[in-house]
Amino acid sequence: MRTRIVKPVSTVSAVEGDRVTLSCVVDSDQRYTVTRRWFHNSSLINIHSASTEAVTDDDGSLVLLSVSKADAGFYMCMVESDGGRDNSTGWLHVIGKSL
Repeated sequence: MRTRIVKPVSTVSAVEGDRVTLSCVVDSDQRYTVTRRWFHNSSLINIHSASTEAVTDDDGSLVLLSVSKADAGFYMCMVESDGGRDNSTGWLHVIGKSL
């Protein structure tokens, strides 16, 4: 079975401070270990960095805990295994809070 993204990243609009989940659900042969990497504006997101306000769900989706305008932009999920590779892209639009 080829490794592929079955629930791709989508375009999302959020208000500053919102928690946002970007999906990247993968289907792959269970014999293969799937490596998933997330990018923001072409830069790798280091999920394990103390300064990153993001985590990954059990299904590999990216969860931004409290978005700011700096989080707006292009997101890409890239997956790879011995069964192949795939990627999916989307945009996050962040709107300022109303007073």
